[in-house]
Amino acid sequence: MFNPSDWYITPEEYERAAKNGISRSLLGKRIRGAGWDKERALATPPKKRRPRTDRSKWVEVAEKNGISKATFYWRVTSGGWDEERAATTPIFDRDECMRRARQKSPYGKYRRHSPELIALAESNGIKYKTYAFRVSAGWDPYEAAVTPLKTRAEIGRIGRQAFLDKHGDVHTLFFQKRRATN
Repeated sequence: MFNPSDWYITPEEYERAAKNGISRSLLGKRIRGAGWDKERALATPPKKRRPRTDRSKWVEVAEKNGISKATFYWRVTSGGWDEERAATTPIFDRDECMRRARQKSPYGKYRRHSPELIALAESNGIKYKTYAFRVSAGWDPYEAAVTPLKTRAEIGRIGRQAFLDKHGDVHTLFFQKRRATN
């Protein structure tokens, strides 16, 4: 059960925490923010931080190569690049990135689908987006390219029939309930 006095930290508890290497702010975060009980918050030593790596030399190299400090750090920390590669690999413009992406793709512009089937779909009035959605939904690629689109009226009839199959004739059911309550 919650007790408001659990949130109050006495001066003695601050002293005890300091002896264990726990700062006042960390103790407060543990008790008030994370909901730790006092004994655990006072007894658990803080985690050791990794020493910071001095990358100032590589930052200078990166800036000489026209790479911003932010890009360099992103490449090293999030991208997993080593410092030398992050500082010396030039930044590509958007067109260069797209050219490289297409080089690795077996089909050029369309990465997952064959150009022949895409052309077949477009000749049947099916947009690339619709074709790609059908294939990702489990359709056979050829069927996705040749099956014509349904009209709004056809979609409505199919939906109504599915509803009736699942729920029966709702109008009859509605009037039966209404007669029963009167």
